[in-house]
Amino acid sequence: MGRNLIAKFLNQKDIIDAVQSLPSQSLYKLITHIGLEDSGEIIALATTQQLKDIFDEDLWHNSRPGSPDRFDGKRFALWLEILNELGPAVAAERLAEMDEDFVILAFSENVLVFDSDSLVSEFTETQGERDLEIKALETGLSHEFDNYWVFSRNDAAWDTLLSVLVHLESDYHDAFVRIMDR
Repeated sequence: MGRNLIAKFLNQKDIIDAVQSLPSQSLYKLITHIGLEDSGEIIALATTQQLKDIFDEDLWHNSRPGSPDRFDGKRFALWLEILNELGPAVAAERLAEMDEDFVILAFSENVLVFDSDSLVSEFTETQGERDLEIKALETGLSHEFDNYWVFSRNDAAWDTLLSVLVHLESDYHDAFVRIMDR
C-alpha cells in the first residue's frame, strides 16, 4: 500500500509545491503512514521548517503522561540516515539550516566530542603509557578532525554520523566549529 501511495503522490505534476504546501502535521502523518524508511523521496522535497516541525513531533517522547519529554537520539540517527541517503551534502545542508541547539543535542546523543589538545594533555607523561592510551582511543569508532576527536555513542549509525560531520566540516565550517565547541 505504501509504495502505491508514494508512486501516486510522486507522479503529480507539481510535486515540490504539493509537498512544501502541506502543513507539517499532514506531512508527518503521510510519512508515518508510508513509513519513515520508505519516505526518502518525500522528505527530500520538504522544507527545512517542515522538518523542524516534524522533528519536534517525532523525536520527543515521554514514558508516561506527566513525565518530561525525552529526546530520542536513536530515532534522530534514523532520520539522519534517511537524509544521508539523499546525499551527505544534503543532510549537512539541512542540519546547517536548523537551530544549533537542536543539532548539538541530536549529535550529543550519538557522539562524544573532545578537544584533541585537551584530550592528549590529560594523558600521562610517560611516552609508552601515552602510546597505549592513544591506541585504546583509536580502536573504538572515532574520527579526528582538526581540533576535535569525535567518538561514537551509537555504533550502528556511525557511518552516517561521520559522513554528515565530514560534510558539515567542509561545507559549513563555521557552524561545524560552533557545534563542536559546544
